[in-house]
Amino acid sequence: MTAPTLVWENAPGQEYNVWILPAGAHQETTPALFVATGVRSPVPFSTLHPGPGHDDQDSAALKPDTSYLALVCLSGGGRLAGVTVPFHTAPAAIGPPPAPSSAETALALTRQLLDAGRASDALMVLAELPAELRHQPDLTRTEAEVRQVLERKNAP
Repeated sequence: MTAPTLVWENAPGQEYNVWILPAGAHQETTPALFVATGVRSPVPFSTLHPGPGHDDQDSAALKPDTSYLALVCLSGGGRLAGVTVPFHTAPAAIGPPPAPSSAETALALTRQLLDAGRASDALMVLAELPAELRHQPDLTRTEAEVRQVLERKNAP
């Protein structure tokens, strides 16, 4: 089983609702596999709970090597007011990357994750950095590069 961390850019003071749906699901009507309400990015998978009608499933993780949709909406906006992002879990979970202790370590770890094809993990590393580290020029450029990789990867 795998338990990803969901990462996006937060609007100031805004909370979000997150639904994990099966791949190809209808955004508004398909029952969610997992749900979190009133959260801000980054969202560890452990904060999600089984959706209605899915109480019997393993609430700890998603299935490996499986496609899903992450639906992120502004709290109170309903499921049509959100954006779905397709994602696919790894065939074998390799665990979360370690937390960097400096800008240099964060940059090296981000590069290593990008080279390994783990752009989402690279973005997570950058998103979890304290503001004083995250806004250094090298890390700002690297974050833009990571976002471009993710956009190309998720482009239709």
